[in-house]
Amino acid sequence: MPVDGDRHALMVAMDRALCGLGFAKDVVVLTPDEYEEHHRIPGTIAREAWREGRVLYLWA
Repeated sequence: MPVDGDRHALMVAMDRALCGLGFAKDVVVLTPDEYEEHHRIPGTIAREAWREGRVLYLWA
């Protein structure tokens, strides 16, 4: 599933929508294939999300 449009613009828009919630957050947009490819590789953002992150919304 490709990311439609500009990935950076999407992350910025999502971050702005979550602004003011009172907690730290990082917004990262990955396709399911990108996540599966990278979450086992130490040092990647996908790995840290897998280990430390929380899924707020899962679209299947």
